[in-house]
Amino acid sequence: LGGPIGDGRQWQSTIDLDDLLAVILHAIHDERLQGPVNAVGLEPLRQRTLAGCLGAVLDRPSVLRLPATLIRGLLGDMGEEMLLFSQRVVPRRLQECGFRWDFPRVEDSLRHQLGRTEEDALRRAIEGFAQSAHTPA
Repeated sequence: LGGPIGDGRQWQSTIDLDDLLAVILHAIHDERLQGPVNAVGLEPLRQRTLAGCLGAVLDRPSVLRLPATLIRGLLGDMGEEMLLFSQRVVPRRLQECGFRWDFPRVEDSLRHQLGRTEEDALRRAIEGFAQSAHTPA
């Protein structure tokens, strides 16, 4: 659906998949990181903001809300905890040890993971042009 979940006011912390793998490698090699580490990006945001960003990246509206009652009915307590509770997590220990995120902004991460970067758009345009040049009229 792509719209906000519940009322959309809950905080969510995200991380790009490539950054998550880099965090794991960093934690393995950096002796300063002992114990739990918050493997999240730099930008906690409200769920409605995340839904809007996803809609913008996909160039689709993100207005269809997923009601909290539906989540509770289908997924019970686990769904409520996972999707409706706020979790504003910050990566303080990663920041303190100098970790660098490749995709610190959620929009950049979504574009990267969904193949919606400028480079991807250019590649698709070139492939489309090449196909049309080889198609007999």
